[in-house]
Amino acid sequence: MHPALRKSRIYSSLLLTISVFHNALSQDIIVPGEILVKFKPGVSLEQISNLNSVLGVAVADRPRIDDILLLKFPEHKSVWELVDVYSKNPLVDFAVPSRIVRVAATPNDPYRTSQWALSKISAYNAWDVNVGSSSVRIGIIDTGVDWDHPDLSANIWINSNDPIDGQDNDNNGLVDDYRGYDWVEVSQGSVWPGEDWGTPDNNPMDFHGHGTHVAGIAAARTNNSTGIAGLAGGWHPSIAGCRIMALRAGYKGSDGNGYIYLYAATQAIYYAARNGARVINMSWGSYGTLPEVKVALDTAYARGCVLVERFLINVAIISF
Repeated sequence: MHPALRKSRIYSSLLLTISVFHNALSQDIIVPGEILVKFKPGVSLEQISNLNSVLGVAVADRPRIDDILLLKFPEHKSVWELVDVYSKNPLVDFAVPSRIVRVAATPNDPYRTSQWALSKISAYNAWDVNVGSSSVRIGIIDTGVDWDHPDLSANIWINSNDPIDGQDNDNNGLVDDYRGYDWVEVSQGSVWPGEDWGTPDNNPMDFHGHGTHVAGIAAARTNNSTGIAGLAGGWHPSIAGCRIMALRAGYKGSDGNGYIYLYAATQAIYYAARNGARVINMSWGSYGTLPEVKVALDTAYARGCVLVERFLINVAIISF
């Protein structure tokens, strides 16, 4: 397949045109006091700072000009008015609201763990050919991953360049991202009691379960008499499985459902691509267009990542 056609296949669900943009976002949650802005190539930090100052807006974190910027402002200001102002500015590529979307549904019936799908996809035959490799990193962008789970811990990716010592040893702006990272930063009232909602940190633990479920399907340890059999989890005790890169961009909401904070998801995509992920899994989606996600996916695609998404009609789109 021609690369251009393959790429269009990846993004087909992202680029669906919906006639009324506001209506298209009706299923998403708009975050008050935040927008996401992508500036055009060549725009300087000084130009960005001057524009933000005039509009009473601040960059929320250490800026990388080539990335999406999270801009924050007092919540009494209109999100849509600022999106409109930035969108019309010649320095800006695009501006969108900061949004939160739902993760794909996970059934709670007790027999789902019997893994009928293994036979359906001929996994048993596939394991005769390949059981996974520790050289392959799979970025799981979700509600986090239970990195201490007995069926997952042996296959969790470790960033040896940044051990836990309170320093940013690999100089990527994230302190102690030893086993991935957690970019979630939402209001306490929007999360389930006990859920991690505050400042982003180096603990991508899953308090919802969706991300752990997805990680297990991908690379739970196989042939170890524990839990389930991951598709690429290696073969205990002789062969190590693919490495799960735990990237927390979502959380358990106050209503019990799983949600993805899209700004966190874009940062996780960039992180996965820059840290050698061969596969990036995103089991979540939106009813609207997601230009901020597309820009991050462009970066990942250019670095050779296989992008696995679940959008709109709940069909996984996989590029090889």
